[in-house]
Amino acid sequence: MFKKLFTDKESLKIMIIGVQFIACLIIFHFVSAPSPIELCVYAALYLAAGYECIIGAFKKFLKKPFNEKMLMVVASVGSFVLGCYEEAVAVMLLYSLGEYIEDLAHERSRNSITALMEAIPKTAHVLRDDGEFEVDVDDVLVGDTLILRAGDTLCCDGQITFGSAYVDCSALTGESAPISRLTGDFVESGSIITGGAVHVLVKKVSKESASQRILELVSNTEKTKAKQEKFITRFAKVYTPVVLGLALVLAVVPSAITGDWREWVSRALNFLVVSCPCALVISVPLAFFAGMGTCFSNGIIVKGGTVLDKLSKVKIVGFDKTGTLTKGELKVVDVVDCEDIIQVLEYAAICESGSNHPIAKAILSAAPSVDNKGYEIKEYPARGVYAFNQEVGLYVGCREFLIENSIVVPSKIISETHVYVAKDGQYVGAIIFGDTIRDGAKGLIESLKAQEIKTYLLTGDIEIVGYRVRDELLMDDVYAKLNPIEKLEKLKVLANGQAFAFVGDGINDAPVLSGADVGIAMGGGTKAAIECADVMIHNDDITKIPKLLKTAKKTMRVVYTNIIFSISVKVLALVLSAAVAIPIWAAIFADVGVMLIATINSLSLSTKDKHHHHNNHHDHHHHKHECDCC
Repeated sequence: MFKKLFTDKESLKIMIIGVQFIACLIIFHFVSAPSPIELCVYAALYLAAGYECIIGAFKKFLKKPFNEKMLMVVASVGSFVLGCYEEAVAVMLLYSLGEYIEDLAHERSRNSITALMEAIPKTAHVLRDDGEFEVDVDDVLVGDTLILRAGDTLCCDGQITFGSAYVDCSALTGESAPISRLTGDFVESGSIITGGAVHVLVKKVSKESASQRILELVSNTEKTKAKQEKFITRFAKVYTPVVLGLALVLAVVPSAITGDWREWVSRALNFLVVSCPCALVISVPLAFFAGMGTCFSNGIIVKGGTVLDKLSKVKIVGFDKTGTLTKGELKVVDVVDCEDIIQVLEYAAICESGSNHPIAKAILSAAPSVDNKGYEIKEYPARGVYAFNQEVGLYVGCREFLIENSIVVPSKIISETHVYVAKDGQYVGAIIFGDTIRDGAKGLIESLKAQEIKTYLLTGDIEIVGYRVRDELLMDDVYAKLNPIEKLEKLKVLANGQAFAFVGDGINDAPVLSGADVGIAMGGGTKAAIECADVMIHNDDITKIPKLLKTAKKTMRVVYTNIIFSISVKVLALVLSAAVAIPIWAAIFADVGVMLIATINSLSLSTKDKHHHHNNHHDHHHHKHECDCC
């Protein structure tokens, strides 16, 4: 940020005026000059340093008579009237410096958000039957094939159909290192090709893409103000006329009593300068903006400062199961009632070898080998599969399917999703399936417990499914067979007046996400869930939730620190300026100093963890699907 102090026109202007001001102080100290000349010189420096403040004060005056710029103008003009030319210039120069540094701070906080907007290209290279063409991104349609080379930015969401590349997703997720993407992988708009070349089949047009969805969410964040920001706005409206009235009393009453009008008018002017609530007006909104910017740089969209306020108070977090704590992908977790686990899996794999059903995929992943040569396969939808050759007949399916084929099956297994397996009319075992726990889910729960936050699983699944996930992740408790309304009601009971959050991704989670104090949606979830939520985590990385909560708490600590510090110093300075004859430049320096300290404190939120994500990379192409029981 401070590098810019020496590179742009505004900073150079302030430095040049500052040097000229110091030179004038030295010259007029050693060389006596006629008062009109001194007045003209300082007036020129005053206008050069403060013309924007003066114009802004009078523009605001028509709509909001009591504003901080008007306080600066009144105080500095009063100094000229009293003959304190140096102090008038110092007031405006210091105020201009403070305004400039505030602008730099806002720019720094906004950079992480505007980076994504700047990343989206205006044109795209589309492969058509008669060659490659450059077209406007708005003309790209679903089904088109995009050609991307190193340095290109993807304008639409799509699937790689040819080639491989390293992709920089930092503008979307905050992920600092490029990620390998191969043929068949899904890639999102805003991603930058850093190495390689690919063809991408468009799945969503630019206006419906991930980056556009994020930008829409970001554009709405500033519409929601935290109560602390609203407090500052209300405070300034009442505070400003009050201090103006007190300054008038300070100038008139003691002067009328003592007859020393110059002394008490000077103190009243100091009082006005010190009273300017710059530190509060600037630092509190800046802290919220910096907090939201920090979240965004980590791939988290927070819809306004009020959400950070609520997040900082969260004591209970409820989780949906499928697609949130689990991947929504079935896997074999056990094989029961059998003598040979491998053999039962192989029988089932022979039957399921031609199916794309999730259960079939799970069996095929778990089975060591599949040899279905010579088998004829008959599928009975929603019931089972029969595979047979001249020697063997194999059955896989639900209990009723096997019974219909005169196979004796033990009492129904009270468990998760499962199928029964039989050979030549004899029951040989049952395969039990479970949803795959999402990577990082266990670490997430541990991190939340370390923050003294209780975690609950709320699912529409049966109890035993929920118990397995709860026990594996060591969550506080589970509540099963709940519809969305029941999930929200249960969370309210568990919270018992405390702030609570809910994390989900499905369309059925929308009522809970909107009804919770804070709704947190996965970025890969449904549009309804994302729109209802207060927070959207891009890339479905649930491990970012503890970071989100820590950032919210740190933001609120900064906000309250700024409020307490600013008001305390302000009250002390007001008392001193009324009781003691301090120079006006010291008063404005104290005010600007408080503002700068509060601003720097707010900007501390923007400090990014240098090790962010560096140790979290994994290549999903190398994941090996294994059966937990084998």
